[in-house]
Amino acid sequence: QKAATVMSSDQGQSWSDLTIMADDNKGKLLWWDQLNASLPDGRLFVMLWTHRYGTKEDLLVHRIISDDEGRTWSEPRPTNLPGQVCCPIALPDGRVAAIYNHRSEPPGIRVALSEDLVSFDREREIVVFNAGAEATFGQTQHENFLAEHMLIAFGKPQGICLADGTLLTFFWCTSKGVTHTRWVRLAID
Repeated sequence: QKAATVMSSDQGQSWSDLTIMADDNKGKLLWWDQLNASLPDGRLFVMLWTHRYGTKEDLLVHRIISDDEGRTWSEPRPTNLPGQVCCPIALPDGRVAAIYNHRSEPPGIRVALSEDLVSFDREREIVVFNAGAEATFGQTQHENFLAEHMLIAFGKPQGICLADGTLLTFFWCTSKGVTHTRWVRLAID
């Protein structure tokens, strides 16, 4: 599975052909749920959930960059984030905050900062949702990817940088048996 984009220069009246953003021509890596940010210097920055085909193994979140408004993309490069869906949030000073699903123990949603777009400060990352015992809705009757993912009880983290420099993050989660959307506002130092 590839990551690709289409572009429109006429407000969605017409669309370009697919531009491949990330691909593994050996078919061993899958690129999922790409989310992006426009950096202050004009580059486009995308983070990708990266999975090894035919296994339950998620690799480190990867990132790609475009210097030409999405016409071409850098090779995928791993970050140090051990997550799945990951949303970059561009900060005015050039740093990036990433809000991501952390599915290992302890599961939850976390936010980490990076100055170089590769290494994120895991020691000072913030847990905005601790899933605890409600990380999943139970056990599947059989082992297949779709069945397992239908039981996930939190996800789709995203966020924006507000005019005052704070982050407004949002995601869905389950707490005390109720699935809902949460918004968390964070000050950045």
